[in-house]
Amino acid sequence: MLISAALIAGGCSGSDDSGEGTAEPTETPTPTQAITAASPADLSSYRYTLTVSILPSLLDTSEAPAGLPLDQEIHLAIQGERVNPDREHAVTSADLGFLQVSTETIVIGDRRWIREASGAWTEGAGTALESFAGLDFRPSVLFADDAGQYDEVARRLNDYEWVEEDLFGIPTRHFTLDQQAFLDLFQGENDVLPVEVDATLSAEIWLERDLGTPVSLRVVGVDSSGAEVVRLELDLMDLNSEDIAVEAPE
Repeated sequence: MLISAALIAGGCSGSDDSGEGTAEPTETPTPTQAITAASPADLSSYRYTLTVSILPSLLDTSEAPAGLPLDQEIHLAIQGERVNPDREHAVTSADLGFLQVSTETIVIGDRRWIREASGAWTEGAGTALESFAGLDFRPSVLFADDAGQYDEVARRLNDYEWVEEDLFGIPTRHFTLDQQAFLDLFQGENDVLPVEVDATLSAEIWLERDLGTPVSLRVVGVDSSGAEVVRLELDLMDLNSEDIAVEAPE
């Protein structure tokens, strides 16, 4: 994730002069633990859910089924679990309006199995429809960057206000970002939002307080008329769980 622009943090300070002697100096609050940011790749394992609502006209429709209406919103939903560094199981459902598709995949190292609905497993590359259905939205892809990039994100996040919240029983830092902040922090050479959207974006992200791993991400894009054209909602759960296993299909 290439950080696309530098943020300039500004501040001001002053003194309180009551006119009766010298005012006591204002003590600068001691900062809390420094903000950290990290990729889900730094976890041993996790489960996740993802939903995406988007206009097909914002996607690469070269792989789309013939006759796909480009003016009707499509909906994608993914439920998955991952054991790092290279084991993942995911079920993807795509509602294209006139067609509903469900695919299931298992990836172990360089091997990959896929099946549609509850059909037979086939080892090999994915189908064009599966590719169009949005597997590039998986967190292992959205946040696939090196540690140095996240160190820079963490440094920049220290300039933003945040609220401490518990999410899924996990202590988090909750950041609310306008479009410029989201673009500066998370959009660049390898984008968190893997589509170019002609829209005004806003985002909320919850980072696990100590690890810095994204626990939840919400991105909304609206067009010039104020109509919503994209919404992405991602949640990670069961971080570093020893109960998650991904095995080859029998």
